[in-house]
Amino acid sequence: MGREIPAITLTDLEKESLDITKDNCELNSVDASVRYFKWGVHPPKEPIDFDAEAGSFDLIVGSDILYCEDATISVAKSLRYLLSKDG
Repeated sequence: MGREIPAITLTDLEKESLDITKDNCELNSVDASVRYFKWGVHPPKEPIDFDAEAGSFDLIVGSDILYCEDATISVAKSLRYLLSKDG
């Protein structure tokens, strides 16, 4: 039996960034879900288009997410909310 490929969800707050990410996934044959997400609001008060239930992710990889000090608490809240107990 082969290894199961985990689901990949890529998120951003900005629509333009989401559009570019979707294009890059298509150009590089990457099977990923590209979705809107705002750090720090849990459960989300704004409509989001993916299932962001508490503990629903085993691994979260971030890039360029702490570019301002004010975001630190929001990112920490999101990580705590979204990561599974074993994550």
